[in-house]
Amino acid sequence: MVGLRITSVDPDDVFNLPLFEHHLVIDTRSAEEFAAGHIATAVSLPGPPLDQFSACDEANEVLLVSFAAQLVEEGLQPENISPAIVYGDSVEDGNAQRFMRWLAERLAKLKDNRPFQLATLQPSGSCSVDDGNRDGPLVSFSNRLRDHTEDVWLLTSGYESFRERYPFLSGLVTFEDLVPMPHRITSSIFMGSRPFKLTLAEDASWLHKLGITHVIVNSQQQLSSQDNLAVLRCEVPDSDDSEGDMTTCFDAAIQCMSEALGQGTCVLVQVHGRSRSAGIIIAWLMQVRRLTFAAAFDAVTSRCWKRIDPTLVYADQLRRRQLPQAIDCVPADWK
Repeated sequence: MVGLRITSVDPDDVFNLPLFEHHLVIDTRSAEEFAAGHIATAVSLPGPPLDQFSACDEANEVLLVSFAAQLVEEGLQPENISPAIVYGDSVEDGNAQRFMRWLAERLAKLKDNRPFQLATLQPSGSCSVDDGNRDGPLVSFSNRLRDHTEDVWLLTSGYESFRERYPFLSGLVTFEDLVPMPHRITSSIFMGSRPFKLTLAEDASWLHKLGITHVIVNSQQQLSSQDNLAVLRCEVPDSDDSEGDMTTCFDAAIQCMSEALGQGTCVLVQVHGRSRSAGIIIAWLMQVRRLTFAAAFDAVTSRCWKRIDPTLVYADQLRRRQLPQAIDCVPADWK
């Protein structure tokens, strides 16, 4: 759809948002399933009975208007609505997938602000059409979409796939239970950032939940606990000056990361902020996966919704480390 990108994503993409920043996450399963458990921060928009679904059904409009009214009138609109995430049951459930697709495309129409008839909910529960109703909750909702939303993500693998991978972000977890999280770059490599505080015991406890056994940090980084962790400390300047020789750090970090992956566990790279940490992961991808600097940079940024500053990843030094006949594209199985 013009003006709004609709993309199928996996559970790691949703994890990497991060959910802590309170995105618009829409659960299209039944109200009973939602009440039993859902992705943290999600709001409920149950689809119609699956045997009654129609892409042109007026009942779908009733559901959307009711949902918009709830968000607007109860002050439930999240701070971030780009991307908006829509999920339901598994990909095998064709009817659920059709409702998810209808909802994404309907949001795209609101975003495009093309002429359309506005459905308004009547006390009887029926849905009437009023071209002149320009002050209702659906209009307020569509205005926010138009001004702030660029993407809709469809978690086509469904709720259970997310719950199995991230049980601690599913169920009845509330927004107040959340803390900043590292980004999952591959199945076994996490990238930290300044908001994720390893000095706080509460934040550091998430390392064990994520299966992280190895941590790469800068030499001055304080840790709340080093129990059951293999810690590598690297001399990395925290400034915009990228002239310091990173050879020793890159080599030691690559060895540490390969050790963790060889043991079937996970590693966190948290060297100052997100961009410095990205530089070390890029070095590993270039050495172990034999990617060019450009391909490795693209691979890391594709898994991180936040911007990585290319001036802070030691780009010149990394380019000099590029292997002969390196792969200049991101392999499909690189994660």
